[in-house]
Amino acid sequence: MSIHDPAVVDKGATLSDPRPIPALRPGARVGTPFPDDGPGACGQCAVRCERVVYPSGCQESGCERLYVYERDGRQVMGCLDKVFWAEIDVERFRDLQRTRAGFGGLRVWREPNAVCHCAIERIFDHRPHGPCVNPAFVEATPAVPR
Repeated sequence: MSIHDPAVVDKGATLSDPRPIPALRPGARVGTPFPDDGPGACGQCAVRCERVVYPSGCQESGCERLYVYERDGRQVMGCLDKVFWAEIDVERFRDLQRTRAGFGGLRVWREPNAVCHCAIERIFDHRPHGPCVNPAFVEATPAVPR
């Protein structure tokens, strides 16, 4: 049976079908909420802002919500509160931290805690835009503790 077999083709589908196409991302897990829902992104204008959290800040501040365990012979770390969704290979994290750019930030998945090191990244800043249409999104980002 091939994809061109009439028995396989969705008879109701057309090129202008308004049904959403599921987002397939590398590393996506079945059953996880779509990342555009929630505190991590604002898409109300053409710029598209994302709130990111820096796992390096979790280590520096000694955050009690950061966990580390061994999986398949490698140490992996993550956030108990799922402020960021990803689990990070500790060895690779340390390797990247030694570079000038560092590990970088991960998109916020859930509301950050007061100790989280967060920032706003403007994804399409090159697009023409006026003033921010959602200043509450920017103001809700916790200040980086010093």
